[in-house]
Amino acid sequence: MTHELLHRYAKDKDSNLVSIEDAEKGNEYFCPGCGRNFILRKSGNTGKGSRRPHFAHNNFDESISKCEPDIYLHETFKIELFDLLEESIKSNSFAGVKVYPPLGFDPWPEKEVYKNKEEEEE
Repeated sequence: MTHELLHRYAKDKDSNLVSIEDAEKGNEYFCPGCGRNFILRKSGNTGKGSRRPHFAHNNFDESISKCEPDIYLHETFKIELFDLLEESIKSNSFAGVKVYPPLGFDPWPEKEVYKNKEEEEE
């Protein structure tokens, strides 16, 4: 089953990331992934048959190729991560990202403990 990506973030004319909750009609918005114009779809209607508020590409110019969802998500994540780290630095608090190696991956195979295990296996 395929789901359409509903864009929750856009860039404003100053390249600031704007969430759909903070977006206002009448302002210009752009896709963080491809830079094309976004249309704000925020009707205020709720209930069955209505869609969540979102940004959408302006598809009037078919000569421009479509934006790939992974590019949009990647660019949005980079901006959000940068903003989180920048705020963390300003407030003198820690905002860390933990990265774990895959299971079974040994980042220090040259350690003596590992050499002894290798000799036993031979």
